[in-house]
Amino acid sequence: MAERIVFVDVETTGLDPDRHEVWEIAIMTRGKSPGDSLFIWQVDVDLGLADPAALRVNRYHERAEREPEHAPDVAYRLANWTRGAYLAAANPAFDAAFLARFLRRNGQCPMWHHRLICVESMAMTALGVLTPMGLRDSADALDVEYNPDDLHTAAGDVRLARDVYDAALRRGGTP
Repeated sequence: MAERIVFVDVETTGLDPDRHEVWEIAIMTRGKSPGDSLFIWQVDVDLGLADPAALRVNRYHERAEREPEHAPDVAYRLANWTRGAYLAAANPAFDAAFLARFLRRNGQCPMWHHRLICVESMAMTALGVLTPMGLRDSADALDVEYNPDDLHTAAGDVRLARDVYDAALRRGGTP
């Protein structure tokens, strides 16, 4: 059984993992020792099939680094950090699909735990609501503070997912 939780978020060139690519990845590891560790990577992508709307939302042209990291190196580190861990995210199936494709394209295999933790579902449970909420609405409903400028950045969203997870647990949501 996995003993670690790794919060994840990706920014992509669109919504289809078979057609679009990950360009920014953030993970926040949580283990037995106190404190969380944040890792952020940006990798080079081909914008030929990119959805312009996605690039606007995640501010690709404003935020993409001129010298992104080498994708196989990032994949190696990502595979090691997520091996055996539970992935937790807002809509973790989305992130896991993109990360699995990214890892495979770069010579690695996804080996995280097969059960994913959805922090938005945890918020629904904690609040006793039946209507699905996005990450921002979950944070607002749980009184989690965040900087709106950090939304739709991998680092900002992974921090917010972690904070929603913690707030939901305090209110009685279960992972």
